[in-house]
Amino acid sequence: MPYPRAINAGSERKIRYTMHAVRSTLVLALLMAPALAGGCSRRPTPVPVQGRITYGGSDWPRGGRLYFVAEPTAGALTKPGLADFDIDGHFVVTTFQPGDGLLPGEYRVNVECWEVPPSMDSVQRPKSYLPEQFRSGATSGFKILVAADARGPIELNLDVPKP
Repeated sequence: MPYPRAINAGSERKIRYTMHAVRSTLVLALLMAPALAGGCSRRPTPVPVQGRITYGGSDWPRGGRLYFVAEPTAGALTKPGLADFDIDGHFVVTTFQPGDGLLPGEYRVNVECWEVPPSMDSVQRPKSYLPEQFRSGATSGFKILVAADARGPIELNLDVPKP
């Protein structure tokens, strides 16, 4: 069945928004299905991870974000984590719920701190405070190993040298 023809731009926007909301709801339902079926009770418990990241040994020009990308491990559940940091660099890692930490495994860390953040709406080019090598866990050199028997909290301190 074809979509109804929009009378004006406002109606077309409402139809697109509604279709987007329906798709988002379906995706969310599919992602939650295993948890509702009891899969949630078998997941490992994250280990609390917190710390501080500095910029050339001192504070940041503005807050940013850390991405913890799990290295694939045979037979182990892996899930990425993230943490926002403030100007003084303090952070607490989240995987499932705010501040719960990371699942056991090895992680590479990506760092982002934007002077001009990337945006689909902006005509300005994105500009990062960081050298490109630190925006990818493959080149940042930052890693963390969360042992299977770790209880936490794990304290992680990192420093990004100024360019």
